[in-house]
Amino acid sequence: MLGMLGVVLLVAGTFLPWLASGAALRNSYQAMAVARRLTALGDGTVGAALAAWPAFGGITAACLALYVVGLRRTAAVGISLLSVVAGTVATSLVVLLPPGDFTVRAVLLGPAVTVAGAALAVVGAVTTLAWPANSASRRAGGAQ
Repeated sequence: MLGMLGVVLLVAGTFLPWLASGAALRNSYQAMAVARRLTALGDGTVGAALAAWPAFGGITAACLALYVVGLRRTAAVGISLLSVVAGTVATSLVVLLPPGDFTVRAVLLGPAVTVAGAALAVVGAVTTLAWPANSASRRAGGAQ
C-alpha cells in the first residue's frame, strides 16, 4: 500500500509546477521540452532521455499493470528504476537551478512531491522484492 501511494505521488509530482519563468509555471514535461529545445542538453544521450520523459506516465502504468497480472517482482524492479531516475532528475533540478529571484527558477512543489513519491515507491518495491506474496499466506495458515 505504501508503494502504491509512492507511485501515485511520483507521477502526480511530474504534473505539478517544476519551473517558473516570469509568471508562467511549467510542469516537468514542459520543462524537459524547453531544456531540449533551448540548451545543449538536447543533444546526444541526454537529449534522447529528455525526449523520452513524456513516456514516464505510460511506463509507470505498464509497471502497475505487470503488478496487477502477478509479475510483482518485475514490476518492483521497473518501479525502482523509474523512481531512481525521477528522483535524481527532480533533485538535480533543484540543486542546479535553486529557487530565487532569477528569470527561470525552480519551484519546489513538483520536485519535492516527486522525490517523496520516489522514496515511498522504492520502499514499496524493496518490500515486494524482500517478501514474496505467497510467504504471507503460508504464515497465516493458507494452503501450500
